[in-house]
Amino acid sequence: MDSLKNVIDYGVIGLLLALSIWAVAVAVERWLFYRRVDPAQFHDLHLFEIALTKRLVIIGTIAANALTSVCWEPCSVLC
Repeated sequence: MDSLKNVIDYGVIGLLLALSIWAVAVAVERWLFYRRVDPAQFHDLHLFEIALTKRLVIIGTIAANALTSVCWEPCSVLC
């Protein structure tokens, strides 16, 4: 039973690590996009807003789930 607990703990930590890497990759991609975006190429303010906020929900969702997992899952590996 103790080995199952360790496998689950390491699995949760691995999943959170993979999601964190994905969130950082999206953040870097967005940063690079913001550096090269030209507001003059957008004819509509709504289209400009959509382009700026594209994929930001991924970062928010991962952050919210990671926080929930850390706060609600007792983790014997880190403690």
